[in-house]
Amino acid sequence: MASRHDTPSRLQNSTLLTQSFVGENDGRNDHFLGLTIYYIFLAFWVGVANSSQIINVVFSPGLRSQPKNILICNVCVAELIMGVFLCPMYTDTLMQGTWRHDLTTYIVYELTFYCQVCITTLAVLVVAVERLYFLLTPNMMDGSGTRCMTALLVLLPWTIGASLVVPIFKFGTITFSNEVILESV
Repeated sequence: MASRHDTPSRLQNSTLLTQSFVGENDGRNDHFLGLTIYYIFLAFWVGVANSSQIINVVFSPGLRSQPKNILICNVCVAELIMGVFLCPMYTDTLMQGTWRHDLTTYIVYELTFYCQVCITTLAVLVVAVERLYFLLTPNMMDGSGTRCMTALLVLLPWTIGASLVVPIFKFGTITFSNEVILESV
C-alpha cells in the first residue's frame, strides 16, 4: 500500500473536485468534516432506500410482474453502487485528506464513478421512455414479448454505459500512465 507521500499529486482527491484545497503536507482535513458527515449519511440512506425498494419488488409477485418496477430496480442497483462503494471511498479520501490507497483502487474507483453516473442516467431515461410507450400504447407491454422487452431495457443502459465509458477511460489510463512514467524519468 502506497503512503501519502508516494501518491502522485493527481490522486490528492480522486475526483479532483477539491484538489486545490488539499495541500501536500495536510493531515486530516477537518474543514471537510461537514461534507464527510453528509457523505456518511448519504451512503447509509442510499443503501437502505435502494435495498428496501429492491427487496419490496423482489418479494411481491404483483410488483415483480410489472416491467416498470423491474426497470426501477435497475436504477436502484446502479444507485447501490454509489452508496456501497463510491460514497465510502470518497468519504475516506475526505477524512484522510489524500488518496491513501493504491493506483489500482484509484482506477477502479474512477471507472466505477463514471460508469455509475452514465448507467444511472441511461436507466432513468429507459424508465421514462418505457412509461411514454406505455401511455401511448398501453397494450405494448402485454403479451409474450414483455419479458424479452424488459430484459432488453434492463441491459441497454449497462451495455451503452460500459461501451461509452470504458474506451474513454482506457485511453485516459494509458495517457495517465505515460505521464507518470515521464514524471519519474
